[in-house]
Amino acid sequence: MDNAQFHGRMQHIEELIEAIQEHGNAVVRASAAEMVRALLDVHRAGLAEMLEQISRQGEPGQTILNGLVRDDLVSRLLLLHDLHPVDLETRIQQALDRARPLLEMHDADVRLAHASHEAIQLQVKGGGEDVHKILENAILAAAPDVLRIEFVDADVRAASRLSLPLARGS
Repeated sequence: MDNAQFHGRMQHIEELIEAIQEHGNAVVRASAAEMVRALLDVHRAGLAEMLEQISRQGEPGQTILNGLVRDDLVSRLLLLHDLHPVDLETRIQQALDRARPLLEMHDADVRLAHASHEAIQLQVKGGGEDVHKILENAILAAAPDVLRIEFVDADVRAASRLSLPLARGS
């Protein structure tokens, strides 16, 4: 399944969820929601067992896991079920490393200041809106489970720190 097919399927699922939520019968809504939760629980348990069996295979298993994690569809599925074997900060750092050649073309650099599922904070030096777009795409590809990306201009931040005491003194 390619990205377009994946996004099409996800859109269809969202439409089905909206249709269920709009249903007038509360029992039908609750039953449908419970069915989805139960189905996801079964899938999560099966995926967790598959990952466990693969990881018990030692080095060959690790090679398989690495290949699975690099596959976008499998990676997103593991994220959906909270089973991704690579932690968030590592995924973000890897995404930033992959983006660095593009950033260098824009005379920009980036440093991860904070990483949580609620927000990723990136300290950016140089570049402009194009750099932000490059970084957004890199982060979202590696961590679609992140809710917000915040950019802090490294140069402006330093200048702001110097000017704050003057603002308080006036």
